[in-house]
Amino acid sequence: SALRAAVYVSDDRAHVIFVFRGTVPYLTQTVTMLKNFLEDASFTNISGTPSLYLEEVITTAASFVNCEIVSLPAQGVTVTPKNIYLTGHSLGGAIAQILSQKSELNASVFDAPGSAEVYKSLGSRLLSLKNYEVGGTSNNYRLYGDQVSLIGTQFSTPITIPNILPNSVIDVIDALGGVGALVTTFYSHSIENMV
Repeated sequence: SALRAAVYVSDDRAHVIFVFRGTVPYLTQTVTMLKNFLEDASFTNISGTPSLYLEEVITTAASFVNCEIVSLPAQGVTVTPKNIYLTGHSLGGAIAQILSQKSELNASVFDAPGSAEVYKSLGSRLLSLKNYEVGGTSNNYRLYGDQVSLIGTQFSTPITIPNILPNSVIDVIDALGGVGALVTTFYSHSIENMV
């Protein structure tokens, strides 16, 4: 699987954060990059049919989250489900939102493609993940100019935050098209420009 995830526990052991990595666009990691692109393609599919790679990643992610939550007490972490958070950027954000939808854990994601249609086809891949019934919220923070978060059907309306570049500059460059529009698209999708 191309899934990369980590778990962080706050110093006071009262909060847990699951982080899911997004697409790897590096040629030095060619196999992972190709798998990520095949996973990403699931969100552009109008029928909502996930790729086999995305199905594998979701199965692994659901099992990972459930196993980690079950093991927390043995590690001295007594956290309530309301204090467990899921997060990620781009593909990682979509994974976090899909898991949040099933588990009702809170999610805050960044520039994630809409995964509502794909979610409908992933029920059997989420069986290992418990529904914690805490009514968690899921927010997708989108940097102005990002195009990836406009792909697919969102669970809820993304929250658009200002870009470092003025919106008017992005709009003019995008309207001109060509290489400039491509550059602003990648620039506006970079997690480094989000934080």
